Amino acid sequence: MPRSKKNLVLTIVLIILIAIAYFYSFDNGESENEKNNFLSEIDFGEVDKMEVTRGTSSTVLLREGDAWKVDGTKDFYVRESLASDLSEYLDRLTEADFELISENSEKQEIYHSNEENGSRVKWYEDGERVAEFVIGRLDSATMYHTYIGKPGSDKTYLAKDVDLTGLFLEEDWRSKVVFLNDKENIDKVRFQYPDKEFTLEKKYIDDGTFKWEGVEPNFFEVNNEEIDKVLNVMSKLIAIKIPEQNFEGTGLDKYSIIVEVSGDGFDNVVMIGNKDGKEGNDELYYAKRADSDNIYLINKNDRDALEVSIEELK
Repeated sequence: MPRSKKNLVLTIVLIILIAIAYFYSFDNGESENEKNNFLSEIDFGEVDKMEVTRGTSSTVLLREGDAWKVDGTKDFYVRESLASDLSEYLDRLTEADFELISENSEKQEIYHSNEENGSRVKWYEDGERVAEFVIGRLDSATMYHTYIGKPGSDKTYLAKDVDLTGLFLEEDWRSKVVFLNDKENIDKVRFQYPDKEFTLEKKYIDDGTFKWEGVEPNFFEVNNEEIDKVLNVMSKLIAIKIPEQNFEGTGLDKYSIIVEVSGDGFDNVVMIGNKDGKEGNDELYYAKRADSDNIYLINKNDRDALEVSIEELK
C-alpha cells in the first residue's frame, strides 16, 4: 500500500478513535450522574410511610391515597398543597441526575448534607425501609438544585432541578386548615347559640344574581354584605395554633357557638368553646369540626364574626 494512502487510513482510524473516545467520555459523564442517584430504583408512589427527622424532632407520615396523615395524632393530615408538592418533588428526585460535589465529610456541614444540619428522610414500603437520605440546603448559585447526603457516607451530591429544602423545614406537619371551600358554593347557613337558632338560605333571582334570606324560625331579609363576613370565615378558616389535644377546659362540650354551612358536596360545622386564656393566647378560642375530635385555636376576630344575631344580619 502506498505510504500516502496508508497515512490517510491511519489518520481516518485515529479520527474515529478520538470521536469514539470523546462520545464515550461525554456519555460516561452523563451516565455517572444518573448512576449516582441511589434512589432511582425506587417508585415513590409505592412508598407508604415516611419518617422525617430534623434535629431532635421526628415526624412519621402515613400515606392514605393522595393524603399524608401525621402518625400519632387524632386525625391530623399534612395540608393538601404540601402533600401535593411532596409527591411531585420526591417523584422528581428519584429521576434526577446526582452530581458528585464532594467526598469531604467536613464540607457536609457547609452543604447541610449531614444529619446535624439537614433533614433526614426514611422511606418505607410495607414495613420495610427502602431508602434513607439527607436533604441539605439549596445550591446558592441556582437556588433550584438541592444538596443530598447519604447517612454513613462522606459524599455529597447535587440533585439537579429539584428544590426540596423548603418542603422539609416544617416544625409541625399538622395542617392548621379547619375549612377550605369555595365561598360561592355555600347556599345554606345555620347558626346555633345557647338561647337561639336560625337558618339562612341563598335565593337566586331571575337575572342570575342572588340574595340571602332568613328561612327559620321565620322569614327575614338579610344584608348580603353582613352575611358575607360569616362566609369569609366559614369558607377559609385557618387555626392560629394547634393546642394540646385535651378537651378539659376547652368548653367544647357546651358549644357556645355552632355554625354550619353547606353547599354542593360539603357540609361544614364548626363548634367554638372557651377562650384559651393561657399566657400569649388570651385572644384565641378553642374550636373543632363536628366530624373530628381535632382541637384548634382560632383568633378572636374569626370567633366574633360567627357570633351574630338576626338583627345584625338584616
